[in-house]
Amino acid sequence: MAWCTQEDLTLYVLQAYLSVAEEKSPGITNRAVDAVHGEINEALLAGGYATSGASATLCRIAAALSAWRTVAAVTTLVTSEADTDNEWLPLLHERNRAESDIAAIREGRLDPFPKAQSS
Repeated sequence: MAWCTQEDLTLYVLQAYLSVAEEKSPGITNRAVDAVHGEINEALLAGGYATSGASATLCRIAAALSAWRTVAAVTTLVTSEADTDNEWLPLLHERNRAESDIAAIREGRLDPFPKAQSS
C-alpha cells in the first residue's frame, strides 16, 4: 500500500501538469510515488515506527514529495526562493517541509501516527 495515491498529488499540482508529465515520461507519477513510499518506509523503520497503518501526515509528506518529483522530472523548477514570481514556490515550500518531516521521523522526533485528540 502506497502512502498516497495519484489523486492526492492534485492537492499540490494541477492534474493538467501531471498529465503533461505523464505524456513526456510515461509512468513517472507511479515511479515517484513508489520511490517516496520506499523512503518513508526506511524513515519509519529507522525511527522505530511500524510501516503500516493509515496516516494523514504520511499521506501529506508522500503527496508533496511525489508531486515535486513528478513535475521536476519534466521541467526546470525553482531551487531558490529568490525568484518570488515563480509559480512553483508553494510546492517548493511543501517539498522542503516534507523532507524536514521525514528527517524528524527518521530521528524519532515526529510521530507519523498522531493520536486523534478527543473533544
